[in-house]
Amino acid sequence: MASKKFSQVMKRSALSVALGMCFAAGVQAQSNTAGAVVVQASAGDVVVIENPATGFKREVTVGADGSIRVPSLQIGTYTIKRGGDSRIVNISVGTATAVSFAGAASASTLEAIEVRGVVNPIDVSSVESNTILTKQQIDSLPVARNVTNVALLAPGTTAGDSDFGNFASFGGSSVSENAYYINGFNVTNFRTGLGFSNVPFDMYQEFQVKTGGYGAEFGRSTGGVINAVTKRGSNEWHFGVNAFWEPDTSENGPDVFWQNPTDADGNPRDPLVRSVRSRDSVENFTANVYASGPIVEDRLFFYAIAQQRDLKTDNFTANTLEKIRNDDPFYGLKLDWAITDDHYLEYTGFRDRSDETTEVFQYDYNNDEIGASGGGGAFVSAGGDNHILKYTGYLTDTFTLSALAGRGTMSQTAGSPADLCPAIYDGRAGGLVALGCWNEAAFTVESGEDERTAYRLDGEWILGDHQLRFGLDREETVSQSTLQYSGGIYYRYYNVPASG
Repeated sequence: MASKKFSQVMKRSALSVALGMCFAAGVQAQSNTAGAVVVQASAGDVVVIENPATGFKREVTVGADGSIRVPSLQIGTYTIKRGGDSRIVNISVGTATAVSFAGAASASTLEAIEVRGVVNPIDVSSVESNTILTKQQIDSLPVARNVTNVALLAPGTTAGDSDFGNFASFGGSSVSENAYYINGFNVTNFRTGLGFSNVPFDMYQEFQVKTGGYGAEFGRSTGGVINAVTKRGSNEWHFGVNAFWEPDTSENGPDVFWQNPTDADGNPRDPLVRSVRSRDSVENFTANVYASGPIVEDRLFFYAIAQQRDLKTDNFTANTLEKIRNDDPFYGLKLDWAITDDHYLEYTGFRDRSDETTEVFQYDYNNDEIGASGGGGAFVSAGGDNHILKYTGYLTDTFTLSALAGRGTMSQTAGSPADLCPAIYDGRAGGLVALGCWNEAAFTVESGEDERTAYRLDGEWILGDHQLRFGLDREETVSQSTLQYSGGIYYRYYNVPASG
């Protein structure tokens, strides 16, 4: 009789520093969760940047070179005013929008000029290969409601091997070389590189898909980057309920039969069917409830969403039916607080924990009859809790600072009720015979959890004709794994030779 329990913790830290300098007239974006605007006007002009949805308002003075850059703007629609002249622009994540008042009459010679229409951001100065996709654009396209299908809209991407999950390949890289961000926080599965913490598709507001040339803000990737920003509240109240049902569409698949009616030992195969596809089924149902609005008008906003999932998969073989179920809910919250006109605080929290359970039944293919349960309750745990806190400060007209701290967990546990049964082998008859209720395929049982803690600091400083950008990014990742015999103990019976 022997007992063994082994626990291991692997800890890894990563630190990156980025420093860049460019001409102030450029329109490179600074934050990985916001955008920027660069205004061309006459030196000394006062420019007002407003977001009517949130009450955000900043007044800046155009520099001696006839331009001013305002970074770290939350994505959305803004009105840019100079005197009686105005422009309406869209600010997108990771890009900067150029607005020009150059050559226009000043407010002193003309009472008012109002320009109607929306200017979309085209960042012609950046070397990054970017694709910006808004939720409104995606809703109008015939694509599935998941992050991978959004990524596949970008040039240079292809679907990866399905054996490694539903992920995209960027420029020929493997699907494990990508990085995924939500509101500036890295949510990539760092243990395998496959997968990421995810939120309901209705919670996303905008995607930035980077296929190459991206800067130091997005490290730890040799493939592509999917940078997502979630929805947020505003001064307008919004409520909604929706449901999506994906009915079973797999029952038209053909069954596969053995060509040879006998096995390798010459024994007849009964039944002859090898794979039952006509009776397999996959059915998904999800329902979302969401609300957003002001807690304090112009100052404090919220966006909240809850999702109920009911995912069902039935896999048939000639002798068994495997039922896979997942019905865990999701909860998400986004808070935005304008502490003052120059200081902003954001919080994002979501729980995407899920337990996928599997139960196996006996099955008679010839009579299409489902028999008794042959064992069930096997489960795979995934996801966890994520908390992201970000501060943005407009310290002067030329100096902006942002700081982010985040923590995320991801379960790495799989098992079944049989794991509670001790591992027992009887070797007294010459061979090893398994005894008891334990699962022989799970001689050892592993449970674990991954945790990421991340901090980053980003700054931008306009120095005359130059723009200085700097940043500090630190991640600490911990993988904890406990490995033990089934039931926590291992029994083996054997004959002991009589002593001479």
